[in-house]
Amino acid sequence: MAQFNTFYIAMTDEGAMQDRLNAFLRSHRVLAVRQRDFPEGWGFCVEWMDGVAAAPRWEGGAPYQREKVDYMKVLSPEEFTRFSVYRKRRKEIAEQDGVKPFVVMTDAQMAELAKVKSPTVANLKKIEGFGEARAEKYAARLLEVEQERPTATEERPAP
Repeated sequence: MAQFNTFYIAMTDEGAMQDRLNAFLRSHRVLAVRQRDFPEGWGFCVEWMDGVAAAPRWEGGAPYQREKVDYMKVLSPEEFTRFSVYRKRRKEIAEQDGVKPFVVMTDAQMAELAKVKSPTVANLKKIEGFGEARAEKYAARLLEVEQERPTATEERPAP
Protein backbone atom coordinates (compact mmCIF):
# COMPACT_ATOMS: atom_id res chain seq x y z
CA MET A 1 0.00 0.00 0.00
CA ALA A 2 1.38 3.44 -0.91
CA GLN A 3 2.23 5.81 1.91
CA PHE A 4 3.30 9.47 1.95
CA ASN A 5 5.89 11.35 4.02
CA THR A 6 6.64 15.04 3.78
CA PHE A 7 9.92 16.79 4.48
CA TYR A 8 10.72 20.47 4.69
CA ILE A 9 14.29 21.64 4.27
CA ALA A 10 14.87 25.24 5.26
CA MET A 11 17.47 27.27 3.38
CA THR A 12 19.27 27.64 6.70
CA ASP A 13 19.46 23.87 7.22
CA GLU A 14 23.04 22.80 7.82
CA GLY A 15 22.46 19.27 6.56
CA ALA A 16 20.44 17.56 9.32
CA MET A 17 17.15 17.55 7.39
CA GLN A 18 18.92 16.67 4.15
CA ASP A 19 20.53 13.70 5.91
CA ARG A 20 17.13 12.66 7.30
CA LEU A 21 15.52 12.84 3.85
CA ASN A 22 18.38 10.92 2.22
CA ALA A 23 18.28 8.23 4.93
CA PHE A 24 14.53 7.84 4.39
CA LEU A 25 14.96 7.57 0.61
CA ARG A 26 17.68 4.92 0.98
CA SER A 27 15.62 2.80 3.38
CA HIS A 28 12.27 2.73 1.56
CA ARG A 29 10.96 1.58 -1.82
CA VAL A 30 10.22 5.04 -3.22
CA LEU A 31 7.53 5.38 -5.88
CA ALA A 32 7.70 9.15 -6.46
CA VAL A 33 9.17 12.35 -5.03
CA ARG A 34 7.53 15.70 -5.60
CA GLN A 35 9.36 18.92 -4.79
CA ARG A 36 7.90 22.33 -4.17
CA ASP A 37 9.86 25.56 -3.70
CA PHE A 38 8.94 27.85 -0.83
CA PRO A 39 10.37 31.32 -0.06
CA GLU A 40 12.42 29.95 2.85
CA GLY A 41 13.23 26.41 1.64
CA TRP A 42 11.95 23.33 -0.14
CA GLY A 43 9.17 20.89 0.53
CA PHE A 44 9.27 17.25 -0.53
CA CYS A 45 6.42 14.78 -0.68
CA VAL A 46 7.70 11.21 -0.86
CA GLU A 47 5.36 8.44 -1.96
CA TRP A 48 6.65 5.04 -0.86
CA MET A 49 5.49 1.43 -0.78
CA ASP A 50 4.65 0.17 2.68
CA GLY A 51 5.93 -3.30 3.54
CA VAL A 52 8.49 -3.38 0.73
CA ALA A 53 12.14 -2.86 1.59
CA ALA A 54 14.39 -0.77 -0.59
CA ALA A 55 16.70 -2.64 -2.94
CA PRO A 56 19.92 -3.51 -1.09
CA ARG A 57 22.85 -1.21 -1.84
CA TRP A 58 26.60 -1.37 -1.39
CA GLU A 59 28.41 1.21 0.66
CA GLY A 60 28.56 4.35 -1.46
CA GLY A 61 25.09 3.89 -2.93
CA ALA A 62 25.76 1.58 -5.89
CA PRO A 63 23.05 -1.02 -6.48
CA TYR A 64 23.64 -4.40 -4.85
CA GLN A 65 24.64 -7.15 -7.25
CA ARG A 66 23.13 -10.59 -6.61
CA GLU A 67 25.45 -13.55 -6.47
CA LYS A 68 25.51 -15.58 -9.65
CA VAL A 69 23.66 -18.86 -9.46
CA ASP A 70 25.36 -21.99 -10.79
CA TYR A 71 22.35 -23.65 -12.37
CA MET A 72 24.37 -26.77 -13.11
CA LYS A 73 24.56 -27.28 -9.33
CA VAL A 74 21.00 -26.32 -8.40
CA LEU A 75 19.17 -28.16 -11.20
CA SER A 76 19.08 -31.91 -11.78
CA PRO A 77 21.01 -33.13 -14.85
CA GLU A 78 17.72 -33.50 -16.78
CA GLU A 79 16.57 -30.03 -15.74
CA PHE A 80 19.95 -28.50 -16.62
CA THR A 81 19.76 -30.07 -20.08
CA ARG A 82 16.37 -28.41 -20.62
CA PHE A 83 17.74 -25.15 -19.16
CA SER A 84 20.61 -25.22 -21.69
CA VAL A 85 18.20 -25.81 -24.57
CA TYR A 86 16.03 -22.89 -23.42
CA ARG A 87 19.10 -20.67 -23.02
CA LYS A 88 20.16 -21.36 -26.61
CA ARG A 89 16.63 -20.69 -27.87
CA ARG A 90 16.39 -17.50 -25.78
CA LYS A 91 19.59 -16.22 -27.37
CA GLU A 92 18.23 -16.90 -30.87
CA ILE A 93 14.97 -15.09 -30.10
CA ALA A 94 16.84 -12.13 -28.56
CA GLU A 95 19.04 -11.81 -31.65
CA GLN A 96 15.98 -11.97 -33.94
CA ASP A 97 14.22 -9.25 -31.94
CA GLY A 98 17.30 -7.11 -31.31
CA VAL A 99 16.95 -7.25 -27.52
CA LYS A 100 19.05 -8.51 -24.63
CA PRO A 101 18.40 -12.17 -23.70
CA PHE A 102 17.06 -11.27 -20.23
CA VAL A 103 14.27 -9.30 -21.92
CA VAL A 104 12.96 -12.57 -23.37
CA MET A 105 13.36 -14.51 -20.11
CA THR A 106 15.69 -14.33 -17.12
CA ASP A 107 17.91 -17.22 -16.04
CA ALA A 108 15.76 -17.67 -12.93
CA GLN A 109 12.62 -17.89 -15.07
CA MET A 110 14.32 -20.40 -17.37
CA ALA A 111 15.31 -22.51 -14.37
CA GLU A 112 11.66 -22.58 -13.26
CA LEU A 113 10.59 -23.55 -16.77
CA ALA A 114 13.26 -26.27 -16.93
CA LYS A 115 11.70 -27.93 -13.88
CA VAL A 116 8.48 -28.52 -15.86
CA LYS A 117 8.66 -31.72 -17.91
CA SER A 118 6.00 -30.81 -20.50
CA PRO A 119 5.71 -27.01 -20.43
CA THR A 120 2.78 -25.13 -21.88
CA VAL A 121 1.90 -21.47 -22.31
CA ALA A 122 -0.14 -21.78 -19.11
CA ASN A 123 2.99 -23.00 -17.24
CA LEU A 124 4.94 -20.03 -18.56
CA LYS A 125 2.32 -17.57 -17.33
CA LYS A 126 2.62 -19.02 -13.81
CA ILE A 127 6.32 -18.11 -13.64
CA GLU A 128 6.85 -14.88 -11.70
CA GLY A 129 7.54 -11.98 -14.06
CA PHE A 130 6.44 -13.85 -17.19
CA GLY A 131 2.98 -12.41 -17.75
CA GLU A 132 0.56 -12.02 -20.62
CA ALA A 133 2.71 -9.64 -22.67
CA ARG A 134 5.80 -11.85 -22.58
CA ALA A 135 3.72 -14.96 -23.16
CA GLU A 136 2.10 -13.40 -26.22
CA LYS A 137 5.44 -12.26 -27.61
CA TYR A 138 7.76 -15.17 -26.75
CA ALA A 139 5.91 -18.29 -25.53
CA ALA A 140 5.32 -19.94 -28.91
CA ARG A 141 8.92 -19.43 -29.99
CA LEU A 142 10.34 -20.59 -26.66
CA LEU A 143 8.21 -23.71 -26.63
CA GLU A 144 9.19 -24.64 -30.20
CA VAL A 145 12.16 -26.46 -28.68
CA GLU A 146 9.73 -28.89 -27.02
CA GLN A 147 8.60 -30.10 -30.45
CA GLU A 148 12.23 -30.64 -31.47
CA ARG A 149 13.17 -32.64 -28.34
CA PRO A 150 12.91 -36.40 -28.49
CA THR A 151 10.11 -37.91 -26.43
CA ALA A 152 10.86 -40.22 -23.49
CA THR A 153 10.21 -43.31 -25.61
CA GLU A 154 12.51 -42.04 -28.37
CA GLU A 155 15.30 -41.45 -25.84
CA ARG A 156 15.26 -45.03 -24.58
CA PRO A 157 17.07 -47.65 -26.62
CA ALA A 158 14.91 -50.40 -28.06
CA PRO A 159 15.01 -53.72 -26.11
